[in-house]
Amino acid sequence: FTEKTMDCMNDVKKLDQLVVEIRKMTDQLGRELINEHIKNLDYEIFKMPERKKSWVPVRISEKNSLMTIMGTLNYERRYYKHKITGKYTHLVDDILGLTPRQRISSELEEKLLENAADTSYERSGQESGREIVTRQTVKNIVHKYEEDEIKSEVEAINKKEIKVLYVEADEDHIALQNGSQTITKLVYVHEGKKSVGKKRKTLKNAHYFSGVKYKSQKIFEDVYNYIKKNYQEEKIERIYLMGDGASWIKRGLETLPKCKFVLDQFHIKQAMTRAMGGYDEVDKAKVLDDIREGDKEYFIKDMTEIIGKAKTEQKKKDIYKAYKYILNNWSGIEIYEQENVIGCSAEGHISHVLASRMSSRPMGWSKKGADNIARLRAFKENGGDIRDIMSYRKINVKAESKNRKELNKRLNKKIESRNNEVIDNLGAINIGHTNGLYKALKAIRNAI
Repeated sequence: FTEKTMDCMNDVKKLDQLVVEIRKMTDQLGRELINEHIKNLDYEIFKMPERKKSWVPVRISEKNSLMTIMGTLNYERRYYKHKITGKYTHLVDDILGLTPRQRISSELEEKLLENAADTSYERSGQESGREIVTRQTVKNIVHKYEEDEIKSEVEAINKKEIKVLYVEADEDHIALQNGSQTITKLVYVHEGKKSVGKKRKTLKNAHYFSGVKYKSQKIFEDVYNYIKKNYQEEKIERIYLMGDGASWIKRGLETLPKCKFVLDQFHIKQAMTRAMGGYDEVDKAKVLDDIREGDKEYFIKDMTEIIGKAKTEQKKKDIYKAYKYILNNWSGIEIYEQENVIGCSAEGHISHVLASRMSSRPMGWSKKGADNIARLRAFKENGGDIRDIMSYRKINVKAESKNRKELNKRLNKKIESRNNEVIDNLGAINIGHTNGLYKALKAIRNAI
C-alpha cells in the first residue's frame, strides 16, 4: 500500500463502530416490523365477525410505549368494551400476552431480573437493553415477586439411593436502609465432595435455599421436602447438619430425620483465635489439640488455667465466652472422632453465593429486596431459568388467556399473509441470491 492509500484506509470505520451502527439499524428495523405486525393484528381483530358479537370499539387509536431489548416500541391500537360485562380492554394487547399497564416487555424484564441477581440495580438497568432503564424500575421489578414465586425446588425423575447426606448452613450479615443489620440465611444440601483436577474439590449435587425473610422452621421444611422428592428416604442412614451452632441452624435437628449436628471447624478456630489473641502460642496449640482430639476433660482443665491467667476482666469475659461456645457445642465436635465426617465449607459458599452481591460492598437493603435477591441467587445456583419464575407468575394473570381463546384461532393465517407482504417489500428477499442478509430477513419473516 502507498502512503496515500493508507491515509484513505484510516477513514474506514472500525469493526466496533460498524457493529454499533448496524445494531442501531437492525433494532430500528425490528421495531418497525413489530409495529407493522401489531397494526395488522389490530386491524384483523377489528374486522372479525367473532369480535363484533361481543366487543365494541370505544377508541380507534390509543398510543402505547413498551421498552424492549431493541429499544422503546411505540404503537397504536383500538380500545374495546364488552357488550355484556362492560369490561374494557385492548384486545391486541391480550393477544400479544401484554398485561394492563405493562411498560416493559417480558424478554427485557427477564434480562433485568437476571442481571439484578448479579449486579447493582443501576448497572443492571444500564446493561440490559438498548436504552438505559432506571434504577427504580429495576428495583420495582425485583420487588414485585412474592416469596413463593422464586422457588428453589427441583423434582427428580428418579429418586437417588444415598446413605449419607450433608446439610450445611450459615448466614451473611447485611446492612439495611434504616441503619440496622439483619441476616441472610443460606442452607444447602449435598452428597459429599468430589475432586476436580489435582487440587480442587467441589460439592456433589449441591442444592441451595436462601432468604432474609425465610423462617428457620420453613427453610428446613423446604430442605426436607427437597430430600424426600429427590432421594429414597428409607435408604438414608445419616444426615449431618453442619454450621456454627446458631440457634436457627439447630432448629434443623427438629425437622430433619436421622440427623446429627456437626460444629464447623472454621468457627471453632475463629472463636478461639479471637478470644486468645496475644496469648502464648503453646497455650493456644494445647487447647486446639484438646478440641481436635475431643478430649473434654483436658479442654476444661486447660481453659480454666488460661482464664486464670487473663490480665483484665474484659479478656476473661472474651475467653469465657469462647469456652462456653465450645462446651455448648461439644457433641458437634466429638462427632469428628466418632464418625467419618467431612469438613464444612459454608464460609466459602456464603462468600460466593451471597456476600459477593449483598454485603461485600457498602449498600443499604430493604428486607423485601434483599430477600428476593438472595432467593434469586440460590435459584440461579440451582440452575434455574428466570423465565420459569415469570411463567409461574403469569399463570395467575387470567385476563389475557380468555380473550386469546376467543380470537386467536382465526388470526394466524390472515396475519401471516399480511406480514409477508410487508417483508416481501424488503429488497434483499427479492434479489434471488441466497446470501447472509437474505437468510436473516427471511428468518425474521418466518418468526412473525
